[in-house]
Amino acid sequence: AYYGSISYLDKMIGQLIETLDRTGLRGSTVIVFTSDHGEMLGERGMWFKKHFFEPSVKVPLIIAGGVFSAGRATTPVSLVDLLPTFMGLAEGGGWTSPVEPLDGEDLSTKLAVSEPDRPIYAEYLAEAATAPIFMVRQGRFKYIHSVDDPPLLFDVEDDPNERSNLSGISGHADTEERFRAMVMQRWDSASLAERIRLSQKRRRLVLESGLKGLRPRWNHDEEPGSEVAWYRGETGYNDWAFRYLPIAEDG
Repeated sequence: AYYGSISYLDKMIGQLIETLDRTGLRGSTVIVFTSDHGEMLGERGMWFKKHFFEPSVKVPLIIAGGVFSAGRATTPVSLVDLLPTFMGLAEGGGWTSPVEPLDGEDLSTKLAVSEPDRPIYAEYLAEAATAPIFMVRQGRFKYIHSVDDPPLLFDVEDDPNERSNLSGISGHADTEERFRAMVMQRWDSASLAERIRLSQKRRRLVLESGLKGLRPRWNHDEEPGSEVAWYRGETGYNDWAFRYLPIAEDG
């Protein structure tokens, strides 16, 4: 199924490029290929995503055309950079948000010059986590923090498979403390957890009310009988997303 998805995607990208060539728009079009998340495919005995190990957190980001010349950038970037990058490409560079500052940066101006690695932040606040999980990546180091689990610190250049946790190692104490301070400054884990549990209770109420009539489905049914033809089968997303939530304990 995975390889089938990849070959299908490759074919669709080819059709898109052929259409741009046929209509004469290839030269004035910037093509961006990316994804919302990676996927654990058995590494470390894990599947799906829901964590910040490299197979889960890394995504492709290919930008062809515009001000970008051929090459590969090794500086970590984030999906929050896409919006300011799109606006920078449309405006010709130098775009700033007219309302409020954005978390991301315009890559159309940043990747053309060499500059120090900035911290890249990520958070996971969804199912399969008993508490919010935070990640900071800067340069060669990645730090993962959650109040329910011991911290993780990896040197992803020397240890790309993330097998050696450097947290608590005296030689990396300064690095770990710097990353921990970034997490504490950016996030309030206790406040987030409280808001998340309130949201879960609200959505659980909506879910249970929906079970009294026609059950809502995760999949769009293109035609009658296709409701069990897709990957998720007859199990709705909410059936397993809510299964292990601890909200019943506190009412």
